[in-house]
Amino acid sequence: MKLHTAKTWGYLRKDGTFDGILGEIVKNVIDISISPFRYRPERFDVADFTVETLTIRSFFIFRHPSGGSLRNNFLKPFTNELWWMILIVSMVYWVSLLVTYRIQKHYD
Repeated sequence: MKLHTAKTWGYLRKDGTFDGILGEIVKNVIDISISPFRYRPERFDVADFTVETLTIRSFFIFRHPSGGSLRNNFLKPFTNELWWMILIVSMVYWVSLLVTYRIQKHYD
C-alpha cells in the first residue's frame, strides 16, 4: 500500500476534468480515497461513494470578553508603550509622506 496526498479534494475545472484526489482517481493514479468529500452532483458520474461514516460540522467558538473599564475590548491587549510607538511611527510615516509629496510637487 502506498499513501498519496494531494492539494485539493477534487474540483471540476472549466475543461471538464477534475483536479486533486478525484482527478487522480479518474486517471487511475489511485484506487481509493478516505477523504471527506462533499456529495456534489458533478462528482457522482466519476466516482462511487460509500455510505457516510462520520459527519463533521465546522464551527467557531468565541469567548465572551470579561467586563472591564475599557469600552473597546479589542484595544485591551495593547500596552500604553505600544500605543505610543504606533503613534510615533504613524507620525513619522505621515511626515515623510508629506515631505515626499512636496518634493515631488516642487520638481513637477
